[in-house]
Amino acid sequence: MSLLFQLLSILGFSFGNSLWHKPVQKLPVTLIIASKSLVTTLLFLIAIIITYKSSLLNDYGITKSTTELKLIDILYGVGICAISYWGLYFFNQSLKHTKSGITITISGAGTIIGFLTAIFIYNEKLSFINILSSIIGTFGLWCLEKLNPAFFKLKFTKGMLFGLLSMLFWRIGGLFPLVINKIGVLQFSLVLEFTVFTISAAMFLLSKKKREVHFDNVKPFIIIILLIALSNFCGILGNHMALKFTSFVNYTILGFLAPIVTFTISILYYKEKYSLIQYIGFTIMIFGGIGLNYINTIFK
Repeated sequence: MSLLFQLLSILGFSFGNSLWHKPVQKLPVTLIIASKSLVTTLLFLIAIIITYKSSLLNDYGITKSTTELKLIDILYGVGICAISYWGLYFFNQSLKHTKSGITITISGAGTIIGFLTAIFIYNEKLSFINILSSIIGTFGLWCLEKLNPAFFKLKFTKGMLFGLLSMLFWRIGGLFPLVINKIGVLQFSLVLEFTVFTISAAMFLLSKKKREVHFDNVKPFIIIILLIALSNFCGILGNHMALKFTSFVNYTILGFLAPIVTFTISILYYKEKYSLIQYIGFTIMIFGGIGLNYINTIFK
């Protein structure tokens, strides 16, 4: 089940991320983030209202009644969401300075941080298969990047710096399960998106770029921003459900689904063509990375 939730998350985020590039070149980053977060905030609020009286969802911790919520838990959630926000901010800044990400560097470093979080915060244990599948998955990513030697040279560009900063701030998400278990999946998702909206809106209103933006500038991108919001809603919901129902070690390894889904979308939707070595990398990641880890889980 956690695999399905993570797949929903990756599908949502991958499709949404593929739409960011054009608006971020024309509009202030904070305006785009605030706009999409306002929509997702409203969507999660509607979801909470609809599911409020569902005892089944309450029993599984997907939603919580108001009597179960504590102000200190909500404030703690706001705090870690405010830190995590800068991951999204720096991700969009990196799009301004690089065409492709630093997929391998970010994923590799992110996996290490994810494993450390699992060990020291959630007292989980790493198996040899966990480590092996991560190494194989990283090699598969390198193949997707057409064996790019820049990975080993660690040549830092402005885009790479912003990308690494986004990964570091996003990894505060390792603390999300601590709050999700206390206030529920839907309520935490609402807290996250409302926090992101508040920070982005404040930054935009205080910036000089506010004076340069008119409705005519925004109008061509309204549909794109709405699509980003809808896909992010699915991504956030799937991500938080996966955090709720899987170990953090497996959750970290499932992160390798992201480039797999992006690769598939680019073939089916954008009709992009890839080399043989990239298809080999794609296969390695599916069967050698994620597949190896889950076969090991099944036969435990």
